[in-house]
Order: sequence, then structure tokens, then C-alpha cells
Amino acid sequence: MDEQNIATVYEIKYVIKNERTDTRERITFVSGFNFDGSRWILHVRKAIEGIESGQWAFFIDEGGSVLKVVVAQGLGGKYLRTEADADVPQRLLELPECPA
Repeated sequence: MDEQNIATVYEIKYVIKNERTDTRERITFVSGFNFDGSRWILHVRKAIEGIESGQWAFFIDEGGSVLKVVVAQGLGGKYLRTEADADVPQRLLELPECPA
């Protein structure tokens, strides 16, 4: 049997946003919790690299519904959004800011 890479799946609970007006460029970091309860935080570029390489997969929980986070391509480059979003990563933007 061929060995397959299986992505580690993480829930995105928080985001860190900047003040850019383009909604596809507003999220700079995503964050959540490891299985041991410690917090992780990733720059969006690292999260994109992890998704594209198959190392990681991400989702958000929207009222009990699991929404997969995917890499999208915009005029300004790659960005994250949920499969349920159109062009704007609205559901990620609605997540709370990462606590200090």
C-alpha cells in the first residue's frame, strides 16, 4: 500500500486583521488551539503553504456547521476563505480577534 500524507486538521477560532480595505487582504494571522490546549498562531502565508502542501487542513465551526477553509486566488494573490464564502472571506472576518 502506498503511504499517503494525511493532513492534520485544525479549527480556526481567531484571526488577526490589519486595516487594509481589500477584504481578501485583511486577515494576516489565523489562530486556534492544539489538542493539548496550547494556542497556535500562523501567518496566513504559512497556513496557505500548509494547505497546499497537504500538511494541514483548517475549518471553522459556524453554529455547529463545519466549514472547510480553502485557498482562493484573487487579484492581489492567494488568500483564505471558507468553501461557503464567495469571493470575500466573510466568515473568517467575522471570527473574533485573537486575544493577547
